[in-house]
Amino acid sequence: KDAGADSDTVGNAIYVVAASDGRLIWKAVGTNGAAMPAEDDQLHFVKAMTHSIPSSLAVVDSDGNGIQDRAYVGDSGGNVWRIQLTEYADRQADNGSANWKVSRIARLGGSGDADRRFFHAPDIVRSRDSLGDYHGLLLVSVNRAGPRDTSARNFAYLLKDREHASTGLAGAGSTLALDHAELADITAAAGLSAIDYLGDVPWEDHGAAKDW
Repeated sequence: KDAGADSDTVGNAIYVVAASDGRLIWKAVGTNGAAMPAEDDQLHFVKAMTHSIPSSLAVVDSDGNGIQDRAYVGDSGGNVWRIQLTEYADRQADNGSANWKVSRIARLGGSGDADRRFFHAPDIVRSRDSLGDYHGLLLVSVNRAGPRDTSARNFAYLLKDREHASTGLAGAGSTLALDHAELADITAAAGLSAIDYLGDVPWEDHGAAKDW
């Protein structure tokens, strides 16, 4: 991505290819500045995928059955995407749109001091809280192409994705994308130790950070 937060017309795509011969299996693409492409079993058009994706994807077995069925990736516009990969036993023959699903789960970028970009694949941890199990996505925004840029305010993020493969593709595609302003900001608590957390800090005044 060049300087600035404008949309990209190249690099804004995700490909799945056969490892044996490089044959295209499926791809999700954003706009390339031309007319919207016709969708088929191997091509899915994602209108909101307007920023290039510079990193590899993080792939995970979301339901613990030994088969990798989901991937996550961030893009250079501060968006985070989930790609649902239907397992072979559950696939619908010659129906690519039913077998693959792309969802934007977070919109964390913008322009000016919100020009946040993700250049590395997220780390994934499985955990649970009072609301149940989730996949925790750990990402850090940074402008690797402009390391001296101080105009953007970057963050380390933990996103909790509570959609699991067992909910099916309909559920996996229905998540509303989180905005940066919706997330609890614990920056002020970053210097506190575990002893502080269990001790005399007035957490009743900082409920969002405590809950996180």
